[in-house]
Amino acid sequence: MSGVTPRARTVRTRSTMRDVAAAAGVSLATVSRVLSGDRSTEDEIAVRVRTAAADLDFRPNPSAQGLRRAVSAVGVVVPDLANPYFAEVLQGINAAAEWAGQRMLVADAREDAEEEVRLIGDLARWTAGIILCSPRMSARTLNQVAASFDRPLVTVNRPARGRPAVLIDFADGIRVICAHLRGLGHEHVAYLGGPATSWSDAARRRALRAEQRGGLRIDLVDCGSSIPDGHAATDAAVATGATALVAFSDNVALGVLMRAGELGLRIPEDISLTGFDDIPVSSIAGPGLTTMTVDKPALGRTAHQLLAEDTARRVHEHSSLVVRGSTGPAPRR
Repeated sequence: MSGVTPRARTVRTRSTMRDVAAAAGVSLATVSRVLSGDRSTEDEIAVRVRTAAADLDFRPNPSAQGLRRAVSAVGVVVPDLANPYFAEVLQGINAAAEWAGQRMLVADAREDAEEEVRLIGDLARWTAGIILCSPRMSARTLNQVAASFDRPLVTVNRPARGRPAVLIDFADGIRVICAHLRGLGHEHVAYLGGPATSWSDAARRRALRAEQRGGLRIDLVDCGSSIPDGHAATDAAVATGATALVAFSDNVALGVLMRAGELGLRIPEDISLTGFDDIPVSSIAGPGLTTMTVDKPALGRTAHQLLAEDTARRVHEHSSLVVRGSTGPAPRR
């Protein structure tokens, strides 16, 4: 046997995505998006990632890369798919997802806060990130979900601690509506409130309390978010003696329009009515509905953009008043 000791061979360790992420100063999710061809990442960050990958001679695993492409999707949870408001938000998310080469998976929580939590767990198995639209779960539960979820999570119409969000200034919308009604001589308003678990309804109510302190008489009527809810709550709202009704949403306002006709009330001659959201049917309802409008597809596109950023940035959107035929001068009592 030869006494020559074999020379030890140097084994070159293969670079990993974690190495690339550390070198580029970004997250693993960002590296994955850039190297899989996702175009939603900012150019400067994408260049940094590709440069780090080239310097480290990183070679992605083809089979793993194919698997990621096969399941590349964004999950969306909405409280009520029957609500046209969310349909328009979904249009924006879907358009952004298609541009990024992703699919959109949508789940309807049916206004059930516990179902929302279950759906997040289900969608997590199939998606790269999740967008929560107007979540109904408690603030404590939402923040727990936000802290424990191990991938990108964005909320729409409600903030979650440490996560990005797209928010509408609902309080400002209420102030604009009240100013419009005051300008028409209305001094007594009834608000048909949204779901008890709705963060946006709570924001509206806070703004209404401020208007009340400013001298506007306001009665609160529990309602909900659907057309049948508005229909059912109309009698109680009219019974307050208010000269104007402010509905939580256009859906609720449409229910009020239906019931007002059954009661023989003329809108706006006998009582004025406003909504919130400017869903497509609002402009063709008889009379056209005065409401607050916001670019809902843009909310969806922005939410998808935030999903790719790996930041806790919050984007605030403002709504604007659309005056139509459902509001007019306060009737003389």
